[in-house]
Amino acid sequence: MKNEIYYWVAFIVIILAAALYARYYYKPGINIGLSLGSAGGQLYQYQKSSYNLTVTNYGSAVRDFEVGIFINGNLSSAYNITLGAGKATVIQLSHTFAITGPYNVSAIGDPADLYNVVDRGMARTSAFFSVLAPTAPSPAAMLPANGTSTYGGNMTGTGYSVATYLRGNYSMNQFGISDIASVNSYFYPLLNQTGSYVANISYAGADYQSGRIVSVWIAGYLAPGVFAAAAQGKGLNFNFENIGGENVTVVKLDNFTTLCGWYQAGWLVSLSYEGGNCTGKVGGVASKPQVNELAGLVPKPGNSTEVGAFSYVSSSSSRFGRIDLLGYGALVYSVLWNGGPSSSICYGVIDTVNGTNYCSTYLLPNKGAAPNFSLVRTSAYLGAYNESELAFVNTSRLFKQVSYNIALLKSFNATGKSLEFTSGLSNTCGFSAGFGCSNAAFGNSNLTIRILNRLNSTVKLNSVACYEGAVTKYLELNRSLGTNSSMNATVECYDNGAAITGIPLGLNLNLALNYSIDGNSLSTTGKATII
Repeated sequence: MKNEIYYWVAFIVIILAAALYARYYYKPGINIGLSLGSAGGQLYQYQKSSYNLTVTNYGSAVRDFEVGIFINGNLSSAYNITLGAGKATVIQLSHTFAITGPYNVSAIGDPADLYNVVDRGMARTSAFFSVLAPTAPSPAAMLPANGTSTYGGNMTGTGYSVATYLRGNYSMNQFGISDIASVNSYFYPLLNQTGSYVANISYAGADYQSGRIVSVWIAGYLAPGVFAAAAQGKGLNFNFENIGGENVTVVKLDNFTTLCGWYQAGWLVSLSYEGGNCTGKVGGVASKPQVNELAGLVPKPGNSTEVGAFSYVSSSSSRFGRIDLLGYGALVYSVLWNGGPSSSICYGVIDTVNGTNYCSTYLLPNKGAAPNFSLVRTSAYLGAYNESELAFVNTSRLFKQVSYNIALLKSFNATGKSLEFTSGLSNTCGFSAGFGCSNAAFGNSNLTIRILNRLNSTVKLNSVACYEGAVTKYLELNRSLGTNSSMNATVECYDNGAAITGIPLGLNLNLALNYSIDGNSLSTTGKATII
C-alpha cells in the first residue's frame, strides 16, 4: 500500500513538472511567412514610396507576434500581429527619404528571437531601391524665346522664408516668383502653408507681346495632389488631363490665365500662361535661358551659405541679387544692377573709403518693429552700376555690420567713378549755455559741427569731445573766438573707448566743450542728434 502511494505521488509530480515545463519552457512552432511588395525601385529625394507587407500564418493561431521593419539595418517601426490559423493580413508601409542613396527595407518576424519559428527564412523578406536627387531644374528652358524681359531665381526653403519676411515686412519684392498677380495669389498661400515641406524652389518667367509666362518648380515633401488641393481651396476650376504621357492638373486661375502642374523627376513642375492655354506648352520648348552677366560680378561672402538668388534681364537693364546666411546668424542680401542712380541724397551715414562713397541707412518695417533686429542697407554707385548690401542682423552687431557691408561692396567687381552723396537729414546739435551749434553732420566716425560764441567776451576754445557713455578723448582746439564769431570743428566720436562707426540713424551723442575766459577754465556740455 505504501509503495502504491509512492507511485501515485511520483506520477503526480511528473505530471506537474510536465505542465510547468509546457507552461514556461515549451514554445509551439510558429509558421509565419512574410512578403514585401515592390518598394518602387528608383525613387527621388522627398518622394513618398508606398508598398505592402503581407503576413501569412501557415500554422496555428498566433497572438502579438512581432514583425520589425528595418531600413539599412536600423529598426524603423514594429507591428504586433494576431492571426488565426491559415489567415493572412496586409500592412501598408510608406517611407520618405530626405537623403539620397541605396536603401534596403527588411521585414523580420520575431526580431528578438522569443518564439520557436519553424522557418526563419520564410519569416523575413527584403526589398531594395535607390533614392536619387531631383534632376537639375530647368524652368527657363520651358519659356519661348524672344521675351521682352526675363527673370528667374532659385531658393532653398530657408531662402523662401527669408524672402517672404522681407516681402511682407519691408515690401521688397525682388524675390517674387512671378509678375502675374493670379499666379502669386495661387502660389503664395500654398507655399506659406506648406513651407516647412519645401526644400527648393526654382522659377523663371518672361514677358511677351502677347502675354506673360512663368514656370515654378518645387522640390520637397509635397505630393502632386497639392495642385488640385490649392485650386479647390481657392474655389478655382480645375481638371485632370493626360498630356504627352504626363498626368497634368489644369487650373483656371482667371479668365486670361491657366496653370498646368505635374510631377517630373523629383520636382512639382508648373507652367502658367497669361493670354493662352498652358496645355499647349507642357513639355517645354527647350529655349536657351538668358545669362545675366552681372552674376559674375557679385562675389559670395566668406563663411556663408547661399539660400537664394534671382536675376532680371531686359533690353535696357539687368539686375542680380543673392541672399547669404552669415556664420553669426545674420543674413546679407547683395544686389547689383545697372542704370543711373535712383538718388544721390543719403538719409543716413555717409562713409568714404578709398575714394568710394557709401550710404548706410535703416530700413523701417511696414508695421510693428523687430526690437532685437535691424535691417541695414549700404549702397554705392560706381559708374553704371548700383550696388547694395542689406543685412538683417541682431542690433548688438550694428557697429560691425555696416563696416562689413562696406567690405562686401568693396569686393564687388564693378568699376567706375563713385557718386558723391549729399545728406538728406536734418541733424541737430546744441550746448547747454553760452554757445550755439549748427551744421551737424556725421561720417567716418567723425562729427562735424559749427560752434558759435554767444558770450559778450572773447573766449579761447581749448578742446571738445564727442562720446556715448563716458568721455574718453578730447580734440585739442586752441582757438580764440570773438563775440558772435564761429568756427568749424570735426571731432571723432567714441563709445567706451571705441570709435563709433556704422550707426545709420538715431545716433544720440554727448558733447563736452572746454574753454577759457580771462585765464579762467570753464566747460559746458551739449547734445548732437544724427537722425
